[in-house]
Amino acid sequence: MVRFALRIIAGLTAFAVVMTVPVVLRFTTNGGIAALLGTGVFGLLTVLGWLLTLLVGPFAAVQLWRLRPSGRRVTAFLAAYTTIYYAAGLVFFPGPGAKVAVVVFMLAISAAASVFLLSGRARVQCGEAAR
Repeated sequence: MVRFALRIIAGLTAFAVVMTVPVVLRFTTNGGIAALLGTGVFGLLTVLGWLLTLLVGPFAAVQLWRLRPSGRRVTAFLAAYTTIYYAAGLVFFPGPGAKVAVVVFMLAISAAASVFLLSGRARVQCGEAAR
């Protein structure tokens, strides 16, 4: 069951990479990156999240699928960043018309993934001794 859950998380990580590509392309072609960066801290955190997803996400997904310790660690980092991003957005940057239920759902999923990836069972499954 642990192996199955790790593979689901790897698949979701790969899906996040694939879905981020068109968003970044759309923002890039419309000149929206500069505008987004000009909005302040949350815009910067958004662009940083996109960069992390595109640069580190493929490695994380493949290595986690292979049940490698590096994949577990990097995916845990990405999930933790996502958790912090959604929590910060919810608390400090609530936008008008923000879909709070969606943000809370994403926050819960990323937090659960972080906790699971850092668990002893996930460590053992990825070839590391539990601490």
